[in-house]
Amino acid sequence: LEEGHLRSRKREQAFPLAVDLTCLKGIDQIRFIDEGLYQRVERQFKKLDKGEKRSFRVAGPFRIFCKDLLDLKFEVNGRQVVRIKEEGVDNYRFDFVE
Repeated sequence: LEEGHLRSRKREQAFPLAVDLTCLKGIDQIRFIDEGLYQRVERQFKKLDKGEKRSFRVAGPFRIFCKDLLDLKFEVNGRQVVRIKEEGVDNYRFDFVE
């Protein structure tokens, strides 16, 4: 049990941000890129149904490619994301503002 707790703490230190994603309507595809690491980590989700949730940890700022961004609700460490920049068609970068 102690070893599992230690691994969990190391993961929290390496990936300090807990992202909770909730689909408010059906969505066909989302590309999620964690830019806080080198090499960037990409996650892809396909066919999310209304009410479906995903949770994962990231190291830093992230970028999302999604046509239906308004149909997603994001929380980071239990707080809603506070600033979004659009950087092209269906390309959004999320910054963390304290």
